[in-house]
Amino acid sequence: MDNNETISTNSIELLEKFLFFVVHERTKNPHLMVHISDLRRIRNQIQNNTKDFSPNEVAKIFLDILQIIIGWNERIENQLYLLWDAYTEITKISNQNKVPFSPAKKFSENVEKILQTHSIYEDIILESKKIKSEKTYFYSLFYFHIANTETLGNALLKEFHLEKDYDPFTIFSVKTKIPRGESFDTDIRTIRNALAHFNYKIIKEKNYWKIKFSMNDYGYNFNKLFTRNEFVKFLDDGYSLLESQLALIWVIASVSICEKFFGKSNFPRKFSSA
Repeated sequence: MDNNETISTNSIELLEKFLFFVVHERTKNPHLMVHISDLRRIRNQIQNNTKDFSPNEVAKIFLDILQIIIGWNERIENQLYLLWDAYTEITKISNQNKVPFSPAKKFSENVEKILQTHSIYEDIILESKKIKSEKTYFYSLFYFHIANTETLGNALLKEFHLEKDYDPFTIFSVKTKIPRGESFDTDIRTIRNALAHFNYKIIKEKNYWKIKFSMNDYGYNFNKLFTRNEFVKFLDDGYSLLESQLALIWVIASVSICEKFFGKSNFPRKFSSA
């Protein structure tokens, strides 16, 4: 087994962990534990050079997993469809031009930082029930969003050069892309930059907290007011979006190695939400 196969096998293992620790925890989907077991069996067969699955059986497992990942949060579903289509198209063109394109390798090499960021988020959510100060809770979320954007968001965006046929700023935004100079930025990174440069104000009105962003430098003209719940939901959706997009990369990397090992299948290469 060569190095590329090792990386792809690691992608299957990382996909297992994501499904168990993130998607299953949130969705309680009864089919997930079966698929997690299937992934483990597939990975073991590749490592031990045994074949008990047919190519189309493997394809069916990954198609079910793909649909679960894309559909588990309807607020980010469209972005995930767009990324899947873009990623498969870029992979196809790269293969035709014989130019290596392996973003899964990059994320496999940085998995410790990604998992550390995930651990920070889980700790914040757990400890939020104990934090009496709303400001302290906000600052904890600020730190997480900056760390998550640096660790995962920027890396995802840099790996894709989609401007010709796709809009990367829409794909990697929770709500909408943000104008920045003569171009755009994602709303996730815009909020990150506003936090990092202290272009925000926490406002208390009676028993309610709001956060107001005013980012009018570095090419931005961004002004946005969030209620506490709106801001928490935005961060949670942003986190879900980036992790789900990473999971899609692991899916297509895993499908690629499985087809090399088990044989070509009828796995769909491109589809849309329409």
